[in-house]
Amino acid sequence: MNLWKTSFFTIIATLATLVSTFVVAKFIAIFAGAAAFGLFGQFISFVNIMQIGSGGIVQTGVVKYIAEYKNDENSKDRIISTATSLVTVFSLVSGVIVAIFSQQLSQLVLGTSSYYWLFICFGLTLYGYVMSQLIRSIFNGLNKMKEYATFSVISSIISVLVIPILAYFYQTNGVLLGFVLGQALLFIVVLIFTKITKIKLFLLEIKLRNPWTKKLLIFSIMSVVSGLSLPLAQIFLRNYVAEHSNWTDVGYWQAILRISDAYLLLITTVISTYALPKYSSVKCNQELRKEVFYLLKVIVPIVFFMALCIYLLRHLVIVILFSKSFMPMENLFHFQLLGDVIKIAAWIVANTFLAKAAVKIFIVLEIGFTLSFVVLSIIFFNMYGLHGLTIGFFVNYIMYFTTCLIIFLYKFREEGK
Repeated sequence: MNLWKTSFFTIIATLATLVSTFVVAKFIAIFAGAAAFGLFGQFISFVNIMQIGSGGIVQTGVVKYIAEYKNDENSKDRIISTATSLVTVFSLVSGVIVAIFSQQLSQLVLGTSSYYWLFICFGLTLYGYVMSQLIRSIFNGLNKMKEYATFSVISSIISVLVIPILAYFYQTNGVLLGFVLGQALLFIVVLIFTKITKIKLFLLEIKLRNPWTKKLLIFSIMSVVSGLSLPLAQIFLRNYVAEHSNWTDVGYWQAILRISDAYLLLITTVISTYALPKYSSVKCNQELRKEVFYLLKVIVPIVFFMALCIYLLRHLVIVILFSKSFMPMENLFHFQLLGDVIKIAAWIVANTFLAKAAVKIFIVLEIGFTLSFVVLSIIFFNMYGLHGLTIGFFVNYIMYFTTCLIIFLYKFREEGK
């Protein structure tokens, strides 16, 4: 699989996602305001956590094992069948739990029980949301990047249509409900795509008593840690900022996070669709090191250039993506963008631990540096205000990248002897 071939369809998918992200952000900023943007970010973090706990844990394993066994029809079908069964069981159980405890979750996540209805709606539609993520993983593992891109474009179109319309009529409530309904509609797209691409999802079968269940779950331990740690940290920090300042400041921080996520989406998608299958298929340490340093050499300068352009155009970026009322977030760009560059470099290296199932190393790094991120963010927030959150982010990723690189060089050189 060639990096540039993979990138072509990935760029198409990512551009569609970027456009939808910018359009949605603009509508939220205009019709709901910064405080609503903070609540939206808080809810998205909760959604990410539930997606992991509802079967999303198997997605990385699906990419890895389908990439390895894509020419073995029997093994491939059993992997997909097992993954579908796990997603079905986990998402239905999780959805019921979310609906039952909707008031408590609303209070815990959004600081008020008045959004209980939103959590009920999300619980009822969780299955469709997680299945849409599973089909992306299957396309990725099979290297069906054209289908992957098409599905992503359709997903983006749905988001652009649903969220802004509901935001216009119902402001904050519309923003939150629009996200839930938009993701639920994707399940219909999943059913259509499985027919067109002739991928069997085995939706009506529950098959868990086979070796692939254990393999997917064991491999997915790392995905659980990775997928849960950052959203939990962000939820805690948003609540901390809201308690010690206000939700408007939370909205400014969410806005800079949204900008980072948006412009890095192209890079992270290219890396995830190329690096994980590539790292998994590499058999010798020398080739793995060569692949990692190749990506560092190619990707990091691109990210630095993108970050520099955004920093120089930050005034225009704020006005175009949000509104002039978001101008107080201007001083958040400096350390956030520097941290983004280091973050991508660290991510390129850390993915080797994920691909090679280095469970202990990966888990210790994720948990350790998530905790340090929270601690550093609070320390710098108390010293410098909202700007301190980005300083904590930058310092933490310098430490993370340095640690990952040292472990990578030692571990894979040692095994190559």
